[in-house]
Amino acid sequence: MTAIRRRLALAVAAWASLCLAGTAVQAGGLEVAPIGVDFAAGQMAQTITVTNRATAPATVQLRTFDWSQPGGIDRLAPTDAVVASPPIVTIPPGREQVIRVLLRRPAGAAEKSYRLMVEEIPVPVPGQINLALHLSLPIFVSAAAPGQAKITWSARPAGGGVVELAARNDGTRHAKFDGLTIATRGGAASQAFSGYVLPGQEKRWRIPLRGLDRAGQVTLRGAGDQGGVDATIALDGSP
Repeated sequence: MTAIRRRLALAVAAWASLCLAGTAVQAGGLEVAPIGVDFAAGQMAQTITVTNRATAPATVQLRTFDWSQPGGIDRLAPTDAVVASPPIVTIPPGREQVIRVLLRRPAGAAEKSYRLMVEEIPVPVPGQINLALHLSLPIFVSAAAPGQAKITWSARPAGGGVVELAARNDGTRHAKFDGLTIATRGGAASQAFSGYVLPGQEKRWRIPLRGLDRAGQVTLRGAGDQGGVDATIALDGSP
């Protein structure tokens, strides 16, 4: 029988772990710090550090993407507006590599958003399947003038006991939310969820919710980078 060895080199499936800006994340033998890149107005270069704490060399590839939210869904597209140098590197065991993140174009009137993918390239091992995952780091480029997020919430029943929550950001800076939950008037609550809402865009979540009252309202609670969230939202529309 083929042995399956799960090497969780770098994993980030949930945006929640990315809300801990300024800290390091470690999975398997690799550690990355910080876990987000912020360019102040006028800044054109930043760095991250990748450390190999394993006992074997690790090869890491870095790619940059433009980040947008058309239709309320996170979408990534390759970009050369920001680049990582070196784009691929092999790190000896117990050593670290400083990666330069270089901005080629400043932001305009609103903050600009990108993603940096840090991916381990697994070494083939006979009789084993190595599953090396990737880390997705947010990159934010501040506009020349200070900005802030302006969030408007809405919700509608989407059928099958699902509520679609939408957050519209009419500001010039991103907002991030962690530990959000939706509850019905009857007390049924959803599991916690998180995410970013980019400036000038909308983020949507489809949340299973028992006891959903189609004609009623839901309560949204959680934490955001501009303070706590506590809102009552009327359910609009029909599935």
